[in-house]
Amino acid sequence: MRLVAEGYKWDGRGNLQATVTLLAEDSTQLFEDSVSLSKQASRHRFAQTVSKRFPELKGKDIESQLLQLLWQAKDQRQEAEEEIAEKQAPSRLSQADKLVKLVEKNDMELFHTPTGTAYARIAIEGHAEIYRCRSQGFKQWLSRQLYLTEEKTPNSDALNSAIIAIEGKAIFGGKEYELHNRLAFQQGAIWYDLADKAWRAVKISPEGWEVVNHPPILFCRYQHQRPQVEPIRSDGGRRFLDFVNLRHDSQKVLFKVYTVSCKIAVVHKGKGHYCSFRSLASPSQRGSGSRHRQNPFSLFR
Repeated sequence: MRLVAEGYKWDGRGNLQATVTLLAEDSTQLFEDSVSLSKQASRHRFAQTVSKRFPELKGKDIESQLLQLLWQAKDQRQEAEEEIAEKQAPSRLSQADKLVKLVEKNDMELFHTPTGTAYARIAIEGHAEIYRCRSQGFKQWLSRQLYLTEEKTPNSDALNSAIIAIEGKAIFGGKEYELHNRLAFQQGAIWYDLADKAWRAVKISPEGWEVVNHPPILFCRYQHQRPQVEPIRSDGGRRFLDFVNLRHDSQKVLFKVYTVSCKIAVVHKGKGHYCSFRSLASPSQRGSGSRHRQNPFSLFR
């Protein structure tokens, strides 16, 4: 035989009233009565009544089962209260806390550079973008997330407080990466940032080159940078070398590099403006504006 309870009712003093039923092994109802599970006298009265009708049952065993029903009910009530409190908790959070929570829920990586500058790598429209946590771009993204969630804009104090907390997560809890401007070298390959809207990069290795849609964390960007033109495949100037009397491959490579540097080291743009090798390899809104020849390899220093 076993006891089951239903129809729980809590009063203002925390007392629990329930309908307790005694069931047989085949779930046949044998006895039912209303019991105040929180009160010992009520439990004892129920146990005595049951033991008189069913002498094979001991009163102490009945009271023990009633206590178990009481503890189960209390546990269920506590879980329900905690669930309600958890649902109501976001409304009590400050704007700064909400902003930090949005960052934690978003699929992003917080990290820092060797100099201790905090950055965030954010997934946006199928690609990843990297922003310094104190940059205007990251603040705009963070403000937009709050507006999409609650249709509210954060005030400046909340935004600054959230940024400080996010920086702490990036510096003390994130990995360390060294960031580069436009050009990087990693694991035997040269990486070139196209600085386009999709944040793609070109990987150049002894096996060849390819445009990578999701490059590793390598580059930081500046507002003055402009996107590079889409690279295309060609014969690499091999036909040009057929007209040059050079025997060794190393000489041919050196000759190609020198020829290209002579061609584009200083390119006249008209009306007194010139374009340097640096401005071609790393387009910028600032421009070169120099009439003097620049070292074509200064980009790789």
